[in-house]
Amino acid sequence: MIFDKEKRRRALYKEVFNSEAGQEVLHDIMRHNYVFNTTQSSDPLEMSFNEGRRAVVLAIMHNIQKSPQELMEEQAEIYGRISTDNREQSFDLN
Repeated sequence: MIFDKEKRRRALYKEVFNSEAGQEVLHDIMRHNYVFNTTQSSDPLEMSFNEGRRAVVLAIMHNIQKSPQELMEEQAEIYGRISTDNREQSFDLN
């Protein structure tokens, strides 16, 4: 029973965060919650708070079974497509 709940939870995370919109949201969350930069601070309470923020993002990544590097590569591909689409649309204005 517990295994089924865990399996379902992971499937739900993957469904949400493997979509194009979900990947963009996750990348934004990663950028703003210390996945790519340090949580170090002279204030130990602030540093603990920032580590908590980072831990939430890492838990999401664990549930969808992706590393930060994999997510960055996927995000670069998405932004490349969006950029190309926008350039093509701007040429169609004439």
